[in-house]
Amino acid sequence: MRKETAFLAMLTIAALSGCRRERLQESFVAIDNGLIVNALDETQSIVNQEAGNHGFAGLSNGSGEVFRTAADCPEVTFSAPIGTFPNTMTIDFGTGCTGYYGVERSGKIIATFTGPYPEAGTVITTTTEDYYVNGNLVEGTRTVTNMGTNDAGNIWFTVVTEGGHVHLSSGEDIYANINHEREWIEGAGGLPVWDDVYLISGTESGTNRFGIDFTATITDPLRRELDCRWPTSGTRVISTADHPDREIDFGDGECDNIATVTVDGDSFEIELPL
Repeated sequence: MRKETAFLAMLTIAALSGCRRERLQESFVAIDNGLIVNALDETQSIVNQEAGNHGFAGLSNGSGEVFRTAADCPEVTFSAPIGTFPNTMTIDFGTGCTGYYGVERSGKIIATFTGPYPEAGTVITTTTEDYYVNGNLVEGTRTVTNMGTNDAGNIWFTVVTEGGHVHLSSGEDIYANINHEREWIEGAGGLPVWDDVYLISGTESGTNRFGIDFTATITDPLRRELDCRWPTSGTRVISTADHPDREIDFGDGECDNIATVTVDGDSFEIELPL
């Protein structure tokens, strides 16, 4: 099984044969889809974590600021007293600090809540301002709506991201719009936030760094654990105009950045960006 890494690919792309270059592009369709979707999903994880850190919007971490790795990272302010809605939370990473999974961030995440997170009908709108993750600019407007409980008795949300954009530090651009549903399957009691688990279904569409348009459908719900940067299981199928569909398998529950891509019965591993 061949392992393709984003770093190795960027060093060797100019010298690749046609077959090798095609495999690289197959890898980057999957890598770029995962990169932009994960970067935008992660903004909501950070919003929930900071809401929990401050006892805001019906969330609590219980044990305190467990996701910070620097005492001053980030600065969090609110537009109204805690318990008052609507209320806008601004998470300001300043000119750069390391926190949340040990990743370097700068700029702001801004989230407006119409009510408590666990309450049916609450809408959370998240935007960014000069927000960089490991040197990559992340932009997009994300709207999360609490739809109440489903037939299984779990709270679920619709998640719509418009204008999703990652400008890579290497100069390329990735774009995506996202339509997801998130089922809150563990941790919905509110204590603590960091053990929350969601199942995600839905679709994405966008353009990768090579200008290749793609659509993606989650075929087996992605399991997202709030204390992990990547899906720990589930599958996504990505389609483009001139290539066969590729299935991305995120594994069997381990928190790591390895996924398996299968194209026409041929499988190989990729490393999702850190």
